[in-house]
Amino acid sequence: MVNILIVDDEHIERKALKQILERNMTGICIVGEAENGRKAIHLAQELQPDLVMMDIQMPGTDGLAAIREIRALQPQMQFIIVSAYDTFEYARQALRMDVSDYLLKPSKTDTIVETVQHVVKRIEQQKFEQEMRSREKLQLQKLAPIVEADLVTQLLFDHVHDIHLAEMMHCFGIESFQRAFVLVVFLIPKKAEEEESRCQTEATYRKVRQLFSQQETGWVGAMSGKQIPIIVCSDPGASYRSQVSSLVRKIINLCSRSDSAFDCFIGVGGEYETLEEVAKSYREAMLASIDLTLPSRHCLHEDWADRRQQDSAAALQMEEQILEQLRRGNGDEVMHLMGALIDHYEAAGASIAETQQKVLGITLLLARVLAEMGVQLETPYFSLQAGHYSQLKMEARLCIGQLMKPVAKMKTTMTPDLFQSLKQYIITNSHKNITLETTAAYVKLSPYYVSKLFKEQSGTNYIDFLTECRVRNAKKLMADPEKSLKEIALDVGFQDPNYFSRVFKRSCDQSPTDYRRALLSNR
Repeated sequence: MVNILIVDDEHIERKALKQILERNMTGICIVGEAENGRKAIHLAQELQPDLVMMDIQMPGTDGLAAIREIRALQPQMQFIIVSAYDTFEYARQALRMDVSDYLLKPSKTDTIVETVQHVVKRIEQQKFEQEMRSREKLQLQKLAPIVEADLVTQLLFDHVHDIHLAEMMHCFGIESFQRAFVLVVFLIPKKAEEEESRCQTEATYRKVRQLFSQQETGWVGAMSGKQIPIIVCSDPGASYRSQVSSLVRKIINLCSRSDSAFDCFIGVGGEYETLEEVAKSYREAMLASIDLTLPSRHCLHEDWADRRQQDSAAALQMEEQILEQLRRGNGDEVMHLMGALIDHYEAAGASIAETQQKVLGITLLLARVLAEMGVQLETPYFSLQAGHYSQLKMEARLCIGQLMKPVAKMKTTMTPDLFQSLKQYIITNSHKNITLETTAAYVKLSPYYVSKLFKEQSGTNYIDFLTECRVRNAKKLMADPEKSLKEIALDVGFQDPNYFSRVFKRSCDQSPTDYRRALLSNR
């Protein structure tokens, strides 16, 4: 319904215009009448009409002045000037104020109806588009946490193409990027003897998400194994350490509240200039979290490295390599590197007790990384205090072997049939708002392993495969000349037609418009 306000100082003119519109048009409602410009301004604010039929020459405030004042407060309102004065100056002023149309008195009924219908159709189209934008915005708000978690998973464990990354940043209101770092929040039950409920864990996760979204720029990942990875975009107006200190203090204070079921420890990775390097910052945050009992309840990677100055650069590098090989699922290489690390400490003359403590710390760290990847396992431990280095190596191999068993089991589930089932699910549902997390839930795997499965089986990642499906479906729909490109974009699963256009051009080396023109010309 389009609401109309009629403004004219002649009572008979208002009644005649109202009668013409109501008799010859549907989908409109005359919500009010005004006999002068001042009353028109008042009624425009009170009744909020979509369209105002405005006379120009009226006592007091004239029509042009009224339009100017109403437009200042309600720029979306449309106007049709209805006047007996056919002068260039009035027309020029009307054009300047972006008036929708100009009717001369007297006008034939057909002319009046045709003019008003033209403007009403434009208003209805604008209302439809506004409603669609509102729905899309609401839908994005509902999907934002899932999309955000997907983005973090793929940035930390995979690769996101620049065009997808730019679009996701835009969706979250981040227009530019300079530097970033990763922190990992470990939730530690306050009462160790009690198993915290899933509701308590999720409630704490939501509070951390809310705290971060209100005060920082970046993305909060999905929680796995009571660990929350967060990618933080650096604040150009603050130093790295001051931003870390402020954020860490807020999260610790949140968990220190009496109604919280958890304490926390926060590991912080280094600051890097590109989002492609955040995976390294994540590994550093995990390394900084080897000792969750530190009184400070947080540790920066650079501080962790400073405290370990007695260890050689080679030892620190091997620890980072162990994490990287674990991330890739290379259990044999993890065992080999752990053995090499033990050999390194033996050659450096470290005591067996000190080395065992360091190896146990690294093993616990590996368990946390696997938990972050969605692997279910028990906390690793050494069955005895090693008396010599060969015994320590054997204990380390047994411990890592136990850690890698669930990984190997998960790998055995990654059959070609499972991958085909996964692909078919995406192909069938690509027009919907499916995410990495919902797709992973369908095959009962962690998002990390679904992402890994795509890399291993197809050489591409989840987002690229989903995009290929949508582009392929768009090509089919372009054969229908009745469908607009915007309709096609929405039908195949893209929420933003401009994003669809950019992705299509990257995929097909030509714009959707050029592709469709060539397609239809060859028919």
